[in-house]
Amino acid sequence: MRSDEVLLPVVEDFSLSERWSLSETAALRLLRERTQVQKSEKGGNRLLIVVRAPDARLTRDLVAAIGESYRNVLIERGLKREKRALDALERELAEQRDQVARKRERLDVLLREIQEKNGQNGGL
Repeated sequence: MRSDEVLLPVVEDFSLSERWSLSETAALRLLRERTQVQKSEKGGNRLLIVVRAPDARLTRDLVAAIGESYRNVLIERGLKREKRALDALERELAEQRDQVARKRERLDVLLREIQEKNGQNGGL
C-alpha cells in the first residue's frame, strides 16, 4: 500500500512535487512518511488509510486516491497472473494438439499399411 507502485501515480496525479516544491522522489518519500495503513477494527480485509496533509480536502482526496491506486495495482497484478496462467494453458493446448496430430499421422500410416497388405493378400 505504501509502495512506489501505489504511491507514485498519486504523486503524479496530484502534482505533489510541484505542490510541495520537491522533486518527485522527495514528494514520494514525504507521502510515504505521511501515510499510515492499519487493519480496520471492523475486521475482514478492510484497511484504514491515514494521511497527514496540510488541509482536510487534500487529506481526503489523497486517502481516496491511494485506495484507488492500491485497488488498481491489485487488479493489474491479478490480470497479469491470469494472463500468465492462460498463456501456460495455451502452450499446453498447443502441445496437446501437436501430439494429437502426430498420433493421427501415425494412425494414417498404419491404416495405409493395413490396406496395402489387404490389397496384396487378395483382400484377406
